[in-house]
Formats: sequence, structure tokens, C-alpha cells
Amino acid sequence: MKRIVNKMAFAACLSMSLLAASVQAATFKVSDIKLEGLQRLSPGTVFSTMGVEVGDTIDDSDVAQAIRRLFASGNYQDVEVSRQGKVLLVQVKERPAISVLNIEGNKVIKTEVLEAGLKKQGLAEGEIFQRATLDRIQAELERQYIAQGRYGAKVKTDVEEASNNRVRVNIHIQEGVVSKITHINIVGNKHFDNETLLKQFELNTSNWLSYFTDDDKYSREKLSGDLERLRSYYQDRGYVNFAINSTQVSISDDKKSVYITINVSEGEQFHIGKVALEGELVIGEDEMSKLVEVNQGDLFSRKAVNDDIERIKKRLGHDGFAFANVNPVPTIHDDEKTVDLTYFVDPQTRTYVRRINFTGNTATADEVLRREMRQMEAAPVNTDQIDQSKKRLERLGYFSDVNMEMKPVPNTPDQVDLNYSVTEQPSGALGASIGFAQGEGLIFGLDVSQKNFLGSGNQVSFSLTRSQVRTDYSLNFLDPYYTVDGVSRGFEVYYRKTDYDEEDVSDYQMSQYGANMTLGYPLSDDSKLSGTIGYQNVGIELGPSPIREIINYVNENGDSYNEFLGSVAWTSNKLNNGLMPTDGSYQKVNLQVALPGSSLEYYELSYKGDIYWPLGDKGYAIHLGTDLGYGDGLGSEDKLPFYENYYLGGITSLRGFKTGSVGPKGTPCIVGTDTPCDGSSTDSNSIGGNVKIAGSAEFIFPFPFFEDKSSLRSLVFMDAGNVYDTKCDTTVDATCNSDIDLGDIRYSTGVGVVWLTRFAPLSFVIAQPLNEQDGDRKQSFQFSLGQTF
Repeated sequence: MKRIVNKMAFAACLSMSLLAASVQAATFKVSDIKLEGLQRLSPGTVFSTMGVEVGDTIDDSDVAQAIRRLFASGNYQDVEVSRQGKVLLVQVKERPAISVLNIEGNKVIKTEVLEAGLKKQGLAEGEIFQRATLDRIQAELERQYIAQGRYGAKVKTDVEEASNNRVRVNIHIQEGVVSKITHINIVGNKHFDNETLLKQFELNTSNWLSYFTDDDKYSREKLSGDLERLRSYYQDRGYVNFAINSTQVSISDDKKSVYITINVSEGEQFHIGKVALEGELVIGEDEMSKLVEVNQGDLFSRKAVNDDIERIKKRLGHDGFAFANVNPVPTIHDDEKTVDLTYFVDPQTRTYVRRINFTGNTATADEVLRREMRQMEAAPVNTDQIDQSKKRLERLGYFSDVNMEMKPVPNTPDQVDLNYSVTEQPSGALGASIGFAQGEGLIFGLDVSQKNFLGSGNQVSFSLTRSQVRTDYSLNFLDPYYTVDGVSRGFEVYYRKTDYDEEDVSDYQMSQYGANMTLGYPLSDDSKLSGTIGYQNVGIELGPSPIREIINYVNENGDSYNEFLGSVAWTSNKLNNGLMPTDGSYQKVNLQVALPGSSLEYYELSYKGDIYWPLGDKGYAIHLGTDLGYGDGLGSEDKLPFYENYYLGGITSLRGFKTGSVGPKGTPCIVGTDTPCDGSSTDSNSIGGNVKIAGSAEFIFPFPFFEDKSSLRSLVFMDAGNVYDTKCDTTVDATCNSDIDLGDIRYSTGVGVVWLTRFAPLSFVIAQPLNEQDGDRKQSFQFSLGQTF
């Protein structure tokens, strides 16, 4: 090492001696500067870099500094400075510029992506060429391909000289094939076989699903995660001394196969011995002991211990100890095969919220977010209320993503700021639209709808919609915070006209116009009670060939009805997202009554429930839903009006069956009877019923190759349901069945996709009925723009 230093010192002294000899030791005044060797660069570039101008008085150190600055610019391969009298002569050799950057052989990584990355590293057309940069980039490209599992990838480069001190840089890429995991072997396991243990792994050998999951591509990070899962699997089953002794990863000679071998030592199973709590038990030992669920004699489980820790920390967080520490200290008794556990509790300082800040809400007013907060400023931290506040923001449906960060206030250990960051998503639509729905055909509409009108949190919609089935004009307004304590108030004015013949129900048209007002009262953060009162007029216009039951009803009751409607509803919403939920539950019970004074008196009671169970955190979930309804007449009315009947079928109910086609069928009118018609239809179209039973089960999973789980999902489903008429008209059809026979339940299965586009929800399914009966209408492909299922 000493000899190397001496050589370096000698070289430095020699360089300074040569510099002194060429420039001379004496200070002199520069009368002129001459440049030689420039080809592309301008003299001004050299002068500005040197820092020496005509008229300056310089010495050796000034010249040395000028040379260093010129080299540091990266524009020159060589620089020589000499003195001719009072003239400073600067001779440079420029580095070549890149005239052409040619990349070939790449398919997996697009050329535009490569060029953008190379440009950031200083390798692009027009840039100064430096061999060191090219060598560094060559090695980096090979690392990128190796990270993708392409261990046989090779990157070669060559440089061709061109005119005017320019070069052509060629990058030749051989991407190779993706090396796939051929074998994973675990050595040393006795209590669990390889098949059981490998189920815990994210990595896997190649199989038919690997094309979608990429689980057969080796990754160091994935293997580390798998080893941790393997360790947890054993330690959750009492193997306290389990150890991974070594891991070998080898690649075949052709770079196509990867072999993984894991050597383990299982050890013996241990049980829980004594369990104790130590430290500062601020909420009382008795209460804290109830949070510890591991008991003496239980099989040791790291997961159970961690669950205890989380329960204790969550309980302390409820009382303001947001940064509490709970450390389990195990004492292992090898001879008894037991583990004593002592939980040391350090609650630290009780913490208060200084400020609650919001970012990302460019359109939504801060007040709209702040009124959803259950954690208040200046109050002690309550982790339950913080979590509830986040959930309430997610349920609004205004944001695709909501994140919360608890940040300590500098130099103030007992205060924190809560920073909520949101990502806004379209919460409405404005303009003309053309859509399509199975069962309705083309839909033309002019819609102005906003769930978050002008960022106020109010819901406003104005709709003019026309299709071959229905015409709908409506104006809706809802203020969810009509009062500061969360009482909501809404109004609706509407006109609707529906042609049921187009839906294969029966040959009649129904028009409705009316208005109503709704008040909602919050019972808790997740539930509310609402009441609605309103008026509507219903008009019936029979076509040339309606079913006989409807003709009889109109003959008896007329074709125009005035109704004063009142309803009360209870709603519980615990979903994690207002548009695309994957966790939580939703329930609604609604009772609607046609009040005294109405042309017809009746009631309807309905229940809708949904529950979601997430499977991990990657967008997988199980969904179960049910939809029940019952209606009947009141007072002198002995049955539900036919136009209030329930129907099933279509993309929003019983998928795979045509809209409204499932349920009781009416009796075709016959020419020459007491019910005049033209006899043009002999079909037994649906008449619906006063009882609805429906349910569905769905497996939700991310859409393949699409990263945004918040706006696109796919699912596999099974639907079941039917409609029954317990008050069927025996005067028309003496054989009609008024029983509820669950053996008549229809079933269907299929796959579907929901996409929340910027304009409207897009949904489609491919479904297959499993037990269609005579009179049912099958519809395998169903599509809708503007509604979700």
C-alpha cells in the first residue's frame, strides 16, 4: 500500500512539474486566448467553462483549476493548456456526440420505455458519448431482465464512428426465455409433507394458472416472503425452535429452469406455560387480562401471541395511547417443552390530536370530509374513531382511495396530526348519453347527476331518459347533512312511463307522476332510519292483447289511481367502499304503505342484504346477497295491485334469464270472451307476484392483467330465486297455484365483469340457467351501460 501511495505522489509531482514547465511559473496577464480542436462546440462554451478571460492575471493554480473545470464538464477527452508569450493556447479533443441510438432485439420491454430510461442516464441522441455510461447501462439492462426471470438474457453494445466527431451506438438485446421454477424441495421436514408446506408458498412450479399468476417466476423477494410464511406455519403450530438452515437456488445450464432447495430443522412442539402481564397497566390488570386469549396448556402459536398484542395495543389506542409498545418475552423450557410468556406493556404518553388535515380533495370541500370525522381535534387519540372516520370517507363514493397517516408533532411528544389523503373519482355525469341494456335496447338520455354536487356533498340529479321500454323524467335532491347532527332531507319529482309489452310481461303501458320528500335520522355511524311521504298518480293503458288478469283488474278498479304513499326504512351500511366493496355488510328493510285516501290501499315489505368477506388484500372476496319482498292489499283491497308486482330476471336480479320473465304467467285473452281483445297474442306472459325470493353467491377476483382494482373487477356467480303469487285470480285460471313452492326456485351460473368507466358503469355477464322451465326465457349474454349488478 505504501509503494502505491509513493507512485501516486511521484505522478502528481511530475504532472505539476510539466504544467509549470509548459505555462511557466511566473504570473502573467492574458492578452489573448486561442482555441484549437473545436468541432461541434462553440468557443463561448469553452470560455464560460474555463473561468479565464482576456485581461485576467493568472498563475499556475488558475491554469490547473481551468483544466479541471474543462474535464469536469464531460465534453472533452483531452485538454492541453500552454503559453505563447502573453497568449494562452488551449487545445482540446472533444468527446463524440451520439448521432444515432439503435436498439434491437427487445420485445418484452418496449423501445420507448428503454429510450426514456437511457435518456435519464445520459445516453440519448444528441448527448455526449461516454464509454463508462454505456458500460454501466449495459450491466443495468441485464439486471432488469434477470429481475424478470430471464437469466439467459444478454446485452451487447458496439460503437461506430461517424462524420463530424459523432458516433452510432448499437444496443443488441437477446431477451431469452423466462426461467421457470421446475422444482421446489424442502429437506428435513418430518411432521408435514412437502405438499402441505408448499401450499403456504406464493412461488410455485409451472401449472396451467401460472400464465395468469406468474407464480412460477423466481423472485428473491417472493422467496423471502415464502420462507417467512413457512416459519410462521411451524411456529403457529408449536415448533418454537424451527429454523431454516440454508436455501439453495440453482439454474440449469440452458437458463430455462430454476431449482429451489430449502433445508429446515423442525424441532419439537411446545405448549404455553405461565402467562403474565408486566409494565404499566394503565387500564387495569383485570381488563387487560381479558384481552389475552392464550392460556396455559395451549399449543404455542406465534399468531395467537401477535393477536393478543394487537388487541392490547388497540385497547390502549382507544384511550389515547396511540404509540403503545407491547413486547412478549418468551422463556423456553426445553426439558418441559413449554414456553412461559410475559407481556411487557409500555403505554408511553397519552396522545392528543392537534390537527386533522386533508389533501387530494381538489373538488370536494374540506367541510364535507370533516363532518365524516368521528375523531375530533384537541381530543385524545381514539384509534377506533380514526378507523371509523376513514371508513366513512370510503363509503361516500367520492374517492377511489383513502389513506391516513398519523404524524407526531415535532418537539411535542403528546400531540399528533392526522393527515388524510384522498384520490377523487368521478361521482357523477353531465351531458347526453347513449347506452344499451338487455331488455331495454338502446337508451338515449340527458343526465345531470352528481353525488357530490359542486363539492358540497349534496346529491343532485336531473334525468331525461328514453328507451324502447321506458321514459323517465326526474329531479332529485338530497342533503345528507340537513342538520349538523346528520339528519338528511331529500326531494324527488318524477314522471315515468313503462311499456311492459317490450319487456315480455304483458301488453299494457303504465305512466306515473308524483313527488315525495324523505327525512333520514342517523341511529349510529353505520345505520339510519328514514321516512318518506309523497303522492303519485298511476295510469294504465291497455294494449290490443293484454293478459286476462290485468283486463279484469282494470274493469273492476278503473285505469287511473291516486296514491298517497308513506314509507319507513332502516338501513345499515358497513361496506368498505360505496361502489366496489370487498368487505363489510349492507342491510335495508323497507315498509311502504298506500295511505287511507288513496284509490287503492296496499303495503309492501322488502329486505335486501349483502355481505362481503375479503380473501387477503389483493382484491379477492366472497359476496352473498339476498333480496326478499312481500306485498298485499289493505282494507277492502284483497291483493297487491298488479303493477306493484315483483318480477325476476335480467342483469340486476336473476342473471341468465330475460328481464321479468321468471315468475307466474298470466292467461292470454281469447277473442269472443267477456274480455275483448284482438287475439293477436297467445303467449302466457309474466304477470309477476306478491312474493319475491332471490339470492346470489359471488366469487370476486381482480381482472387479469389489469392493476386498477378500484374500477374493474370480474366475478363468478350463482343466482337463485323465483316470484310467487299467493293471491292468484282463480276466476280466470282455476288451476293457478297460490302456494310458495321452494322446489320451483330457478338457478343460474356464469361469469361477469364490472367496469367503472369515466362516463358510466359498464357491466356484462355470460350466464347459463341450470333449470329453466316452460315459459322462462333464456338470455345467455347480458349487457348494460349505466348500472351495476
